[in-house]
Amino acid sequence: QVVSALPAPPPAFPGAPAPHARPGAAPGYSSATYRPQARHAGSVPAAQPRAPEPVVLHIYHLSGKKRIKFANRVLRMFGTGAYHAAVEVYGVEWSFGFKQVGTGVFSCPPTGCSQHTYKKPYLMGYTSLTADQVQATIDRMAMDWTGASYDLLKRNCTHFSNEFCQRLGAAPLPKWVMSLAAAGARLEDVRDVGLEAK
Repeated sequence: QVVSALPAPPPAFPGAPAPHARPGAAPGYSSATYRPQARHAGSVPAAQPRAPEPVVLHIYHLSGKKRIKFANRVLRMFGTGAYHAAVEVYGVEWSFGFKQVGTGVFSCPPTGCSQHTYKKPYLMGYTSLTADQVQATIDRMAMDWTGASYDLLKRNCTHFSNEFCQRLGAAPLPKWVMSLAAAGARLEDVRDVGLEAK
């Protein structure tokens, strides 16, 4: 009697997602046993949906001075504060600052902006854009956000981060991050109107 030997099944794969798994992520195999699906001859396997990429807002205390951190603790009770903001996507942190020539858009490793004191990350949502599409978005924004256009009250890192988040399809920045700049801009406008009336 001849018994045909069946190929041994592939080894089991763990079903746990990666440490930074996201909603909609494809962890690989959802059960402990791999079960291949039969395909018709000549058929092409369907492409796996790409997992959305997290968009993380990084907040820093403006400058590294202790008195700024203390002031922010007080101002936070009133729903405001003086902060530096940056947005991380695909492992790169992007922000905006003053520069005499060229774009004011710059990047650094996540939480790695050495000019300010790191405070806390906030998940703003997820983007369906690919890494190449995100880079194309940054390239377009870099042309509009020149370093010379930086304004401490009306066009700063929080305004850039807010626009970038929304272009990625994530949520806008919390009001407490941008409220101090908005309040300062309103006061400056009032002052300018008063000067023009003289």
